[in-house]
Order: sequence, then structure tokens, then C-alpha cells
Amino acid sequence: YSTGTGQTAATTCVACPAGKYCTGGSNNTACPAGTYRTGTGGSTANDCTKCAAGTASSGTGKTAASTCVQCGANQYATAGSATCSNCADGYGSSPGASECTPLKPSTSNVCCGSSCSLGTSKVISYTGTCQFIDDGNDNWRVKFLTSGTLSVATDLNVDAFLVGGGGGGGRSNLSYWGGAGGGGGYTNFARNITISKGKNYTITVGAGGAGATSTQGGTGGASSAFDISAEGGIGGNNITAGNGGSGGGAAGYSYDYGGRAGASDGGSTSNMTAFSHTSIGGKGQGTTTREFGETTGDLYAGGGGGGSGVSYGGAYYSTVLAGGAGGGGNGGRKSVGGNGTANTGGGGGGGSPHNTNGGAGGSGIVIIRNKIEYKDTELPTCTLKIDGTTVKFNSKTDNDRISSFGMSTTNSQVFDGTESLTAKAGTTYYGFVKDPSNNVGTCSIKVNKCTQYCDYHCYNDLQKTWYTYYGWETSRSPGSANCSYRSSCWAGTYYSVCS
Repeated sequence: YSTGTGQTAATTCVACPAGKYCTGGSNNTACPAGTYRTGTGGSTANDCTKCAAGTASSGTGKTAASTCVQCGANQYATAGSATCSNCADGYGSSPGASECTPLKPSTSNVCCGSSCSLGTSKVISYTGTCQFIDDGNDNWRVKFLTSGTLSVATDLNVDAFLVGGGGGGGRSNLSYWGGAGGGGGYTNFARNITISKGKNYTITVGAGGAGATSTQGGTGGASSAFDISAEGGIGGNNITAGNGGSGGGAAGYSYDYGGRAGASDGGSTSNMTAFSHTSIGGKGQGTTTREFGETTGDLYAGGGGGGSGVSYGGAYYSTVLAGGAGGGGNGGRKSVGGNGTANTGGGGGGGSPHNTNGGAGGSGIVIIRNKIEYKDTELPTCTLKIDGTTVKFNSKTDNDRISSFGMSTTNSQVFDGTESLTAKAGTTYYGFVKDPSNNVGTCSIKVNKCTQYCDYHCYNDLQKTWYTYYGWETSRSPGSANCSYRSSCWAGTYYSVCS
């Protein structure tokens, strides 16, 4: 190009300098922002080199690549950018990035508390109390410990696990009896839930039921989130234990009838009978209460232990009846029942005798984690039992839940919902249970014999009175040594028992 006038030779035209391009005549134009040119002789803007992606240059006419400055963290720039741009909310980058990617929840970008809000550095905002846990290998969990509102800066695909509040422990109004334990909160979970940017999600953490101050412990509150819920455990009522995720423990009587510890992992507790009263054990949900229904998950929702009994002379049962693993409160021994552990849904322990209060149930919890592809390979289990002339399921259990079941007299799988069949001597019965992952478990039992019984009404010549002989086999009914004469079967009460 040449800036002079009246020139007479081509030699007066000089090469376009570095940092510029010249289109002819006297024109020379600085390379635009975001570019540079190291050599001379450029003729179009395309002869200017763009700054590399992840760098930017705000000035014009630059002559070296070093004038392109690297973008900082949480910024990005495409090739030829004059400035670095900030990442949008919920996105981030490392220094020198050409694009932003969705941020993964971490200790630094999960905010818990009433003052939280989303921003360029926050992925999760929750108005209640919460806890972030880094499980390594890009896996994470967030535990929501109190109720609140959740919002996210970018869409998240998660699994969710919920536990309702535990039921409160019971208080006995019977002499020498302790109070029964409260049931742990029920559990529930769901996989592959989408939490969407721009929406607010209400999360409710169920409160623990109050410990009994009369006879009945309070029912725990339900936990809910993402259109799923987990009900609270039932409180112990006098000497009747509460049902729940895991059953509460039956109460103890005097110093030599110990009662029952609280159940765990979805189990139930047995009854405890002493003299004219029976303390009913609590029933569990029958499926695991482990986190996300997985064998490696932490236990929740333990049942509260039953209260220990005391004798007329003031002697207590020797040991405390423990709460079930997963936060159940201990039964009282010379004391009120123990409280269920907060944020486990554990049931409260029953109080000790003489109108001692039960313990409060533990509050529930809601937990989310990054979606994990989980393959359930654990087989469900079942047992059958003979009840009179009927064969029926005694138990159906799985780490997740039973989705279908059936019974048959052949070892061919059937899932028609049959709960029981009529017993026949010499026949083997098969039970089948299936879980949502289509794992199948089987069980069986054989009926060896069925015996007919009768309640005979007989006259005793020696004592000159009538007696009833209950439950005699018809094949060996009371003989003349016991009866001078008898009806064939009193009131026609024939019945059969199979075994």
C-alpha cells in the first residue's frame, strides 16, 4: 500500500505491516479484536489469525499469539473471541475452556439454609437443613434433614429415598408391665427422577411421633418429595407395639418376662404372653429398610424396644430391651423410653412400668443421589406353613418389594395371587414370589398326613358326671375306661389337622 500522492513507481508501495491487512491503495486496516497477524503482507481480514478457543483479545492490530489471554475458571471463549464470557447459572469450566458444562453437585456449590439462592456458583439451593456427601468416583448424595424448598440450576437425574417419622413409644397402665415400643417409619424409594431447572420442589421430612404420656404414643409424620411418600410408624399403645418400617418391641412383664427388642430391616417382633395378658409385637413392612433398598445401604427405621417389666417386689428385668438397628430407641428400664434417633425414622422405646412415659420417635429423612444404574440380583424368599387344613404363605420377603406371587401343587411357576390352598395328605405345595426386577424365589412344604379330631362328650360312672375330651383322634377316641357311654361327637364338632 502507499499513503503518498503523485507516486511514479510501484516501488513506492510497501508491504502491509504486521497486525494489519491492506486491500489495496492507501487502505490498511488493523486486525479486529480476537485476532492477530505476525507477518506482513496481509490482504484480507481472513489473513488475521483467530485467537484459539479458550482465549480472547480485546484490542485490535495485535501482532502475536501471546496477546490472546486465557479465560479464567467458569468462563469460556470460542475461537476469535474478543472477550471471555461467564458460564450460565449451574454451569462451569476450568481455565482455558471453549465451552461450559453442567456443574456436578459438590461441597462448594450445594447451599443449605434459609438464605440460600441459586447463582453462577450454586447448583442446588435448599431452604431447610441439608448435608452434602461426596461418595467418590463422581457419585454424591444430599440428605435433607428438615422440611424445605429445593431448586436446582441445571436439570438433575437422581434416585430418591424417603423414611417417615418413627412412632412414639407406649406407656403401660397395667401393673408390672412396661410400655410397648413404637414402629419405625415406613420407607420408600424411586429411581431415575428428573429434577428440573426453574421449578421449586417442596420436601417434607416427617416428624417423629410423641412419646406416650397416657397410653398411646404418637404416629410419626409422613415424608414426601417428587410425588412419592413414606408414611410414619405407628406409636406403641399401652402394651401393643406399633407397626411400621420395622416393628416395635413387645412389652416386658415383671422381672422374668423380658419382652422384645425392636425389630430392624423391615422385620416384625413376636408377642409376649404372661398370665392373663399378651403384649402384641409390632409388624414390619416386610422389605428392607436399607438406603435405596440396596444391601450395602445404611439401615433406617428400627423399631423401638419394649419397656422392661418389674415385679411386685420392685425387681426389674435384668437388661434393657434394645431398639432395632436403624435408630430405634431403647425400651425403658427404671426410666422413660429412649428416643428414636433423629433423621432415621427410628421408633421410640416403651416406658418402664408404673406409668412411665414412652420415648419419642425419630424424625424421618429424604435423600437424593446421582442416578445410578442398579441391577437387583438378590432373590426374594418365601416360606409356607400348614394351618389346620390349609397351606398358606407364612412369609414373602425381598430387599425391594414383592411384585407378584402364587401357589401350586406342581413345581411350575405361577403368579396368580393365590395366597392359600386346601391341604391334602401326601401332596407337596410350592410357593413362588417375584420382585420388580423379575428375580424369582421359591419355597415348598409337604403335607404328610391329615388327622380327624373330635371333642367327645362322655359320662364318667365313677364321678357321676359328664366330661368333654377335647381334641381326640377319631381313630382312638376315649375308651370305656374313661367313658361308660358317650355321644359320637359332641355337637358334631369334627375337625381335621394336617401336618
